[in-house]
Amino acid sequence: MNRLLNTFVARGTLIFTAAIVLITCFNLTDGHTSIQYSLVLEILALIVCLEILDFAFSKAEFRSHTLYLAAEFSTMYFCYLVFARLGHWFRFTPDKLVLGSAIFAVLFAAVHLYYHFELKQESCEINNRLKKKNSERRM
Repeated sequence: MNRLLNTFVARGTLIFTAAIVLITCFNLTDGHTSIQYSLVLEILALIVCLEILDFAFSKAEFRSHTLYLAAEFSTMYFCYLVFARLGHWFRFTPDKLVLGSAIFAVLFAAVHLYYHFELKQESCEINNRLKKKNSERRM
């Protein structure tokens, strides 16, 4: 339960906030000063769906981390495209599809890199504590 709250809910909250800020910025550049509540709910539903997928992927066994990321990215990207199509988030013209895909890829990479470095820092802290504890025992 602790992992669920610390990882998936916290990450979902971070992604939701980043997505709403990005959407708001794009709307402001286009001259729109409001955001539709249905869009906010659609974004929330997408993020919940993506976090459920991520939880399922975290339970699966993969031969390599690269294969894990490729499978996760492609599945999440497909879900994003389905939600974008059903929600009419953008027209599926080549230029809009490239822009929407780039935004998704950047957010995906940013979130994964952030959590990768956070977990790396946490593991270094744990290792340092263990080394310190082991050195105190030897004395």
